Amino acid sequence: MNKLPASLTPEPLTSMSTARENYIDKFDASTAADEAALLQHHGAFPTSACVLHIRGGAGDHESKTVEPDETRSVPETLVLRDWMVQYSLIHRGRRDSSSLVDKHYLQKATRIALSLATILQSQQDVTDSNGFMPENEICADNVTVTTTVDEDVEADFVQKTILPRYGWGAASYSQRIAICALGRLFFELFTLGEKPPQKDPNKTLTSVAPLSMDYVQKLIDEQKNGDSQNSAKKQAREEEKNDAEGAPYTLLLNAGLPHAICRLVSDMLENSGGLFSHDNSVATFSDVKQDLSQMVEKPTLFLHNALVMRKPIVPTKLYCRDNALKQFFDVAKQVVESDSVFDRHSRSAIMLSGCSGSGKSRLVQEVSAQLEQKGWQYLYCKFDQAEGSRPLRNITSAIDRFLLDLTFEGDGGEEVRSRIATAFNEEDLSNLLDVIPTLRHLISHDSNIPASLDDIFDEESYTSPPKISPVDVSHALESNFRLYRSCAMLLKAISSTSHPLIFCMDDLQWSDTTSVDLIYSLLVHVDQNVNEESRIMLVGCYRTYEDCPVAEKIKDIFTCSRVTLTNITLEALSPDDVNLVISDTLCYPRRLTRPLANLIAQKTTGNPLFIKEFLNSLAAENLLTFSLPRQAWEWDEELIQIKTVSDNVAKLLTRKLLRLSEHVLSSLRIMSCFGAEVQDKVLIHVRDACGNPDIIMGLEYAATESLVEKTKRSFRFSHDMIQQTVYNSIELNARQNMLIELAEILLKKSAGGKDDAVLFIIAQFVNRVGPNFITSAEKRARYAGINLQAGERASQVPDFNSVCEYVENGIKFLGDDNWKDEHYHLSLALFKNAAIAQWSLGNTTIMSEHIHEVCNKGRVFEDKLEVMDVLIHSLGMDGCSASRSIEHCTSVLMHLGEVFQSPIENDYIVKELSETNKCLIDLPTNPDEMSINGHPLKVQAMNFLYLLLYFSHQQKHKIFPLAACRMVKLTLEFGLHEYSSVGIAGMALSYYTVFADVETAYKLGKVAVDMAKSQGQTCFPEVSSIVHGMINVWREPLQVVLPPLLESYKVAKAGKTTTALVNAMLYTYRAYFAGSSLPQLHTDMVDFLQLMAQHKRIALYLLMMPVSNAIGSFCGGAAHEVWEGIGQCKDDDENSKMAVEHKELTLYDCIVAMKMMRCFIFRELDDAKNLVMDYLKLMQANEGHGRIVHLATAYTSFYSGMIAWHFFRETLDRYWINIGNDAIEKMRSWSSQCSWNFSNKLLLLQAESHYSLGEEKLAAEKYSQAIESARKHRFVHEEAMGCELASLFHQKMNDQDLSSSLMKRSIDCYTTWGAQKKVEALKAR
Repeated sequence: MNKLPASLTPEPLTSMSTARENYIDKFDASTAADEAALLQHHGAFPTSACVLHIRGGAGDHESKTVEPDETRSVPETLVLRDWMVQYSLIHRGRRDSSSLVDKHYLQKATRIALSLATILQSQQDVTDSNGFMPENEICADNVTVTTTVDEDVEADFVQKTILPRYGWGAASYSQRIAICALGRLFFELFTLGEKPPQKDPNKTLTSVAPLSMDYVQKLIDEQKNGDSQNSAKKQAREEEKNDAEGAPYTLLLNAGLPHAICRLVSDMLENSGGLFSHDNSVATFSDVKQDLSQMVEKPTLFLHNALVMRKPIVPTKLYCRDNALKQFFDVAKQVVESDSVFDRHSRSAIMLSGCSGSGKSRLVQEVSAQLEQKGWQYLYCKFDQAEGSRPLRNITSAIDRFLLDLTFEGDGGEEVRSRIATAFNEEDLSNLLDVIPTLRHLISHDSNIPASLDDIFDEESYTSPPKISPVDVSHALESNFRLYRSCAMLLKAISSTSHPLIFCMDDLQWSDTTSVDLIYSLLVHVDQNVNEESRIMLVGCYRTYEDCPVAEKIKDIFTCSRVTLTNITLEALSPDDVNLVISDTLCYPRRLTRPLANLIAQKTTGNPLFIKEFLNSLAAENLLTFSLPRQAWEWDEELIQIKTVSDNVAKLLTRKLLRLSEHVLSSLRIMSCFGAEVQDKVLIHVRDACGNPDIIMGLEYAATESLVEKTKRSFRFSHDMIQQTVYNSIELNARQNMLIELAEILLKKSAGGKDDAVLFIIAQFVNRVGPNFITSAEKRARYAGINLQAGERASQVPDFNSVCEYVENGIKFLGDDNWKDEHYHLSLALFKNAAIAQWSLGNTTIMSEHIHEVCNKGRVFEDKLEVMDVLIHSLGMDGCSASRSIEHCTSVLMHLGEVFQSPIENDYIVKELSETNKCLIDLPTNPDEMSINGHPLKVQAMNFLYLLLYFSHQQKHKIFPLAACRMVKLTLEFGLHEYSSVGIAGMALSYYTVFADVETAYKLGKVAVDMAKSQGQTCFPEVSSIVHGMINVWREPLQVVLPPLLESYKVAKAGKTTTALVNAMLYTYRAYFAGSSLPQLHTDMVDFLQLMAQHKRIALYLLMMPVSNAIGSFCGGAAHEVWEGIGQCKDDDENSKMAVEHKELTLYDCIVAMKMMRCFIFRELDDAKNLVMDYLKLMQANEGHGRIVHLATAYTSFYSGMIAWHFFRETLDRYWINIGNDAIEKMRSWSSQCSWNFSNKLLLLQAESHYSLGEEKLAAEKYSQAIESARKHRFVHEEAMGCELASLFHQKMNDQDLSSSLMKRSIDCYTTWGAQKKVEALKAR
């Protein structure tokens, strides 16, 4: 064994406690100097001066005079014994007379102990368990303590010798001996120098090296001597253990030390027997360090606090989710540091998933608490499995409570009020005031601010809303999007760079589809006029194993380039994590709770909620108890191991419920019918329902059992699993009777459900019961009426999923006799609303069934009018039934007195246009001078004429100009209508297509735009789509029409989705033809396609696909995921076949134009030739079908001519020269009307013509002029094409230098355009 160096040999010291006692007995010195002199007298200091030893290393001594009033400016290092003496002298007055040491010393000593344990553990890690320091080095004289400037303490060993291990098992033996030595050192440290009691060395087993050959032989000899002799030895060892057990613990406890220190030190000293140590002995330095770390980090629980007998209470602390927290804060940092609202990081979403009870809500609470300290705002919304709340109520109520808090903040509310006023116009704001009442008080500077939400919803001040008729079908889906946009605008106005918003929606697996659509709208769609400093982090929490309606929306968000999505999944806690929870819960060291934790982890699979309830069940069944005499927790591992445990927490909760009184359980069952939370004002109505004497009193007791929580205005279950368990515990018949009784009470006490919240609760109660349980015909009719009322209210939100649910249930309650006289109007309203709702959801089959029911059972034409509107919309939007929409429109208009000639002759069209144009002379220059159309039938006629105009344009039908003329005549005769300006715009387009009169069309277009603007831009987007998208392109530069089309899209997006998407489609095509940047256009196009899919606009989606495919083929951008709603039409070929079959000629024009352009530019000329031939055949077959000319038609003519001249050069077939010349003549006509858009195309056609006819000089001139014209008019893609064709021409003319130069310029232009694939193809030649 190594000896300590001389410098470390302990000097003869009197016990410090003895020195202190002698000092107290003999003197009453009042200064540190007197105390130091006394200690020198007793031999505490070996020098004649009042000095303390300071050791910087082995054998090095330095002296320092004790100055009590000296302020420490540098760290001070002392030998541990000297440090204890110094501390005892200076802080003598702090200690309690009942304790040897004071609390301040105890904490510092614990830190010293932790430092030493950490050193020895790290030494084990470094040496790979080869050995440990010898016992004589683990002593107070080999330890130095450094006191830092800030009075913290650190300790270290001076001499660190590593002994080699003896052999197998020696590492464990050495560690136990070292732990025992450290325990003796700790005994001295915590008792200010007292020595621990020594065991009889003759009884120890350490005289022979463990597991050496001698020791093994000794064990063999013992075995040979027989069991009796061996048993006697075991009994002796047991007696030896019993003699020593508790002695150190008792001494430490008598010294006033806390139980935690007593337990740890005594358990460390139990290692004196080496491998044959007591079961409670500390086996590793890791356990020592863990115990001390808990005491240092949580001194109140693990150091100072003496355990008392109590029930286990799991702390609310968040356990073992550090990685998830880091992900949250990383996303929050990205949101704050994003450059603008258009930066994708400024709108970030986190989807947090995990099984029930995994701690999702607790994690979000922890994140929000920390972010709120940094200026963030926190908006929390929780969805409920029970369906008793009105549509979107979860979100709107959460926003309402948030704004109510802001209203009371003063300055904060003023800042938000200002941002809201800037962001909203009157129409947008009106969409929110009914669903978010506090908003009215916030923006109006109302001095009478309500004290709470109860005041806002005060039933005495509530006025019943007017009777609601079914929603205007023309704006059914638009109203959805309008509300989504308004809510999104509000949240963006609330947030800012200085006060970002974290918006958490919990339990999304139970969210309604309307709420999910709102979330999607908030994340994806950004308006440029809304708070550009907006910073929002959305958090969605949902259960991993539940059917979650957000799954598809998450998929959509993934594909959206403007949103950053982070997925976080909370896994089960590991056994070590469970041990941490159990240790904190019991305030008991982790080394002692480990066996129990392993059992609980096995039984609960690491689910935090399950762990909590399982602990409670163990305590309730006395399987986990606290021993007051031993100050220790006790459990029976065998009984817990065999304890039957369910595979989920629900059964544990059920057993817990059975221990409640009948009154409390009844109260919980009534509350569970309402869902996870119920307002006090609703509970008051049912306070004594279902035989319960006082439900509120019962719930207040349940709150003491942590089953529910009481808030200012409501009760809510502590966890949704509790609500589910309580609800499922009600027997089926009893549950149905309870629901009906509650519904009847609410009907009676709330005046028939005049409050929306109560109305939806009543409707859900009766629907959960269902019509089969209700035998009374009177009740069935009453419940059908309640469902109709709830459906009509839901349609105003709007939430068509809820509308559909309510009205379909209402139909079921009426049963087979629904069209009887007394129920006729009720049935009519139910089926009308059901048809609208099913169409809005895209369920066209069920919609058709309801429409046919109304058409067959309706008694008068007016009763059928609304469902016909639905039918026409649905047929026109499905992409292949526009012709049927036209037929139904003309049929309805005939009943409304507007008859059209059949068949339609060209001469009749010319006559109608001419006569109507003459009538326009009578149109007042100021539309304000005109009266408003108030004739009911003519108002309906204008609505259906608008539909006829829209769908006939889509099919190039001859009735288009007649519909436009009829709208103008009705406006002149009966007054202004919402669609009057659209009729004039349609007439303007007809003038161009019928007479080729661009000038008149252009002038009429201006009249239509002026009228639309004078009507407050109600129909400006519709007019803009016709005038800017279809007329002005023949007179104005393409680049000029792009801004108004994009602006019309943004304006219409606030309420008219179809019109917005028409403008988006027109903008995309015109931007593509104008040579706009392909990558940016690709990004915008993906957003447009997502909106079309979201709102089920099949026809528009199909129209966008050709340009989408063309853009993707040129720029090579990531292809968008094709929407499943379009069926088989997922590529241009299938789309083209469908268009031909259903005579969708506009769609066919677009497909052919895009394919011709793509094939010609990529030089896929054989495919291009077939396209031209097929196209011309189809146009000849449909000659006379319609005369509407689209911009796509002009490009089809242009590329047909370019392809024709190429094949004329190849074949000299006169068939091709005729097509080429026809294209030149058309382009010359269009160029005369708008040289900017068409002159370069005319010049390029002429160049190809001269080249094909052998006129090389003229061809060279025309190529040069075409290239310059394209450059001048900013058609970069056509400049690139002209350079490429000119390069090929000059190559043929053997002018290689000019050809190479032109090819390089072509590549540069294609690069500028963003056609990366074309650039690659040219470079590969």
